[in-house]
Amino acid sequence: MSPHQGPKETVLSRLVQVRLADATALLKTGKPEQRNAAMYLSGYAVECALKSRLCRQIGKERLPPAYHRHDLRWLAERAGARQWARERREELSKLCNVWGVGLRYELRPWDSAEVRRFLGKTRELSRWVLK
Repeated sequence: MSPHQGPKETVLSRLVQVRLADATALLKTGKPEQRNAAMYLSGYAVECALKSRLCRQIGKERLPPAYHRHDLRWLAERAGARQWARERREELSKLCNVWGVGLRYELRPWDSAEVRRFLGKTRELSRWVLK
């Protein structure tokens, strides 16, 4: 663990903020072709949050290879999604309907307001998952 991290912070939990900042920076360019990457990175932040939570649950600083997946539903189930408040499960389900690794290979012309809303939701959900 680096000296800049708190005792419970992992690389994955730090990546959540870094990827959300990356997504915000891409959105702020105002370039429509950057919005798809902003969507991808903000969803990836939730993936990192889920993986960080899993690390805490299993008492590991590094994510074991068995969890090296990009499937938010699968990761959420292992992170205890069944016990989450209904509204959090619904938020995650909506996110899963939009986000996936396939976004890396698209140039969908997302509306900037839609990306901003998505980024807000992923920021909020990531923060909650890391609690």
